[in-house]
Amino acid sequence: MDKILANMTYSPFRALGRLAGSVYRRNHISRQDLLVGAAEGIVGATVLASGIYGATRIFGETNAEKALRQFPDRIHGAVRVDKYPVEGARHCLVHIKTFHHSTKGQKDKIRKSFEELRNRGIDTEFDVEKYLELADEYAYLAYENIGKIIDHLRRTIPIEEIYIEGVSVEGEQEIDKLSKMAAELWEREKEVAAFGEDEESKKVSRIIYYSLLKETCYGRLKVRGTETRRIMEETDSIMKPEYVDKLISGEADRKKDEKMLTEDREDAALEIVSQNGADIAVLPYGGVHSWQDTIKRWNSSNPSRMFCLIEVLPQSSAGIIDQLSEFMKED
Repeated sequence: MDKILANMTYSPFRALGRLAGSVYRRNHISRQDLLVGAAEGIVGATVLASGIYGATRIFGETNAEKALRQFPDRIHGAVRVDKYPVEGARHCLVHIKTFHHSTKGQKDKIRKSFEELRNRGIDTEFDVEKYLELADEYAYLAYENIGKIIDHLRRTIPIEEIYIEGVSVEGEQEIDKLSKMAAELWEREKEVAAFGEDEESKKVSRIIYYSLLKETCYGRLKVRGTETRRIMEETDSIMKPEYVDKLISGEADRKKDEKMLTEDREDAALEIVSQNGADIAVLPYGGVHSWQDTIKRWNSSNPSRMFCLIEVLPQSSAGIIDQLSEFMKED
């Protein structure tokens, strides 16, 4: 086999030698010499070019491609790691699927939705308060594992920054300072900060600070925003309890609003990562988001700024979703 390959790679040079010899012999190039030389030249050049291209793809891969190739296939605390390579990718997005905590406004919206169902005569025995209590409890469990995964990546890849959902690029420095203050407080008191006028607000603030501590590895990672202030203002309006009234009256454009909550925010995150020039961006983001279609669309429109994708499903997030589903079936 080695002899065959050696002869094949030698073909272009042998072909050139034949042609040169024929020229030297007063340009008496026979038809046979011309055909044989050309054929050997084409075959040899093709093999040589293929070899060069293959070597270039191995040794000339982009930093993003290398990051995806070297990313661990197994991480403690993760159920699954899925990789989606893209040849020539400039950025590698690592989506850690999170389980969301709910803000006070979001909780009020859920309560109002079920209250409206009852007002319209739709009988439901679903225990909203029990669900919200379980959701808060599971949020802590989810971020426990998410924190372990991020810390593992910080130590092994390594990474120095973390892209956080719900943080605007305009406010990332403020949140970065907040994470370090929370880390200092934790170091002194071993307690998560709690702010708010009532107990529910304090409970929400504890979860927010806890998730921030876990995502930043207790202030060790620099905070990066994933959204613009404009998009955040638009999505915040959808999260308010008053939005339920707009849905019922038909004033709200549900399809447009759903696109804003998913595709528009995902596009914004890709634009921000690309503008920052990050080879790899680790992004804890809601588990209902799927970046595969978004990245395909993005790559089609931005061939010089393409992304490859890694999806990480934490064990706790998978378990939480299953348990909450079972709870909803029971009621």
